[in-house]
Amino acid sequence: MSDQCHGDLLHEACIGVANRARTRERLTLTAVLARLSDPSTSTVAFTAVQAHQAHAWHAFLVQLAAMVCQRAGCDIADPRCSTDDWWRERLLALAEGCAEAWCLVVEDHSKPAFMQVPIDGNGGEYKKIIATPRELDVVVTTKNHDAKTGRGLSDHWLFALVTLQTQQGYLGVGNYGIFRMNGAAGNRFAVGFADPGELGAWFRRDVLALTAKRAVTMDGGCFVEQGGLPLLWLLAWDGTSSACLSHNTLDPWCIEICRRLRFEQGPDGWFAKQAPSDAERTLIAKARKSGAQQWVIKSGFADPWMAQADAKAITPSDQGFTVDKTVEYLLDPATSVPPTQHLLAEDLGSDLHWYGRTLVRGQGKTNGWHERLVPIPANVRQHWRDKPEARGVAAERARSQLEDSAALRSKVLRPALLALITAGGRDAQQGLAGFDQAVDAAFFAYLWDHLDDEKNAASRSWRRVIIAMAKSTLAAAQKTVPDNVRRWRALADSTRRFDDGLKSNPSRSNSFAASLRENAPDHPVAPLPEPIH
Repeated sequence: MSDQCHGDLLHEACIGVANRARTRERLTLTAVLARLSDPSTSTVAFTAVQAHQAHAWHAFLVQLAAMVCQRAGCDIADPRCSTDDWWRERLLALAEGCAEAWCLVVEDHSKPAFMQVPIDGNGGEYKKIIATPRELDVVVTTKNHDAKTGRGLSDHWLFALVTLQTQQGYLGVGNYGIFRMNGAAGNRFAVGFADPGELGAWFRRDVLALTAKRAVTMDGGCFVEQGGLPLLWLLAWDGTSSACLSHNTLDPWCIEICRRLRFEQGPDGWFAKQAPSDAERTLIAKARKSGAQQWVIKSGFADPWMAQADAKAITPSDQGFTVDKTVEYLLDPATSVPPTQHLLAEDLGSDLHWYGRTLVRGQGKTNGWHERLVPIPANVRQHWRDKPEARGVAAERARSQLEDSAALRSKVLRPALLALITAGGRDAQQGLAGFDQAVDAAFFAYLWDHLDDEKNAASRSWRRVIIAMAKSTLAAAQKTVPDNVRRWRALADSTRRFDDGLKSNPSRSNSFAASLRENAPDHPVAPLPEPIH
């Protein structure tokens, strides 16, 4: 490689990793792929990856490996995938022999660099200077003290670049986003099944999932089955619509870019220069807006991690993966699940979790990183594979649990907590938030344990569980009421409101109190404390 190229991902060990023994080392990209492909190794962390960058990096590696394996006619279990040299050869072939396409800094701007298109002419439009990886990243910060800045190591630049080019949305004129996103202010969120404790197992499972569902993605004649463009930075892009790439030139798992950037080597280290663009990198977003290409919607924009509802990719809100949204993404039959959320034969014997993760974007801001893990027991997985309708049954049970929890919260617990405010008790919202957290923590474990119970029995049992939670919440709130002339009236009023709500809740077919009476011990509200003389 020329001395005018730096950050060579195929030959330079610039990616920090750690294993289960907490031993740290630095690897090339090819060694990373070989390590993740080998079941005998245990890579558990990339030391420089931040939480919001994790999915972007994972998706990049999985899409890359899926395209390589598809073109090589093998799967990720092939012994060749565990060798560094094999990956180096295949990545060069994927880049059509252009070694510079895997280098972060290439001084010859007429050639592509990693996730950076070649430049025709003198590149005078590349005027915006980006001095640090933090400035390059997708997280929007308003002040330098919001997040530490610094020149950064090569893997800091690498992860920020991958995150920007594969996760960013529209940020004003000249700054267009990726096509794997539902709208300009959407986000590329991910759901699926995985063993979250082992990155290699997670990587191998997702590569298998993509390979197994490639034919589904090709339904409708979208993209190119063989020989489609895999890396969107290989071709020049002047930022105009004339240089936009059509879907019928792309591999369905292609790795996209959305910004025109070039890294350069300065006296104090690396920096980046950016040029604006007048159009997106591909024509897909424009076709989606016009409604002319329905296959784009039906294929989930070829994003193997993105769930859909009403024939559109879902865009989570800044509330993240609340229990009701998790039920929707995991169980609701109306939600179309992506390839990574289909159970594989290999899943029945592994430690499997459902996961959801996303960086929520807003208008010129970020609304937080959200993620959630839900353990899926082996018996539940087997049930889902044996009975296709089992997912719908679980969804019905989950909705019943949600309805009971919401009714108890609003009609029983909330009025009781509000009664305490008159005497200076804790804000009712704090108590309700504690109740929500308790319900959230117990929700799925209860659901899995009682899927085989008779429906009404399971419902009554769940009501007893959440009533006990509500009573504990109320008892804790009552203890916060200070000693004053209004205390005893407030305590008595809150207890009365709670008991009345249990006996005559109008939102349920039978009262919560009835659920308590049937084959269950009484759960009294904590007694009032003795008066102070």
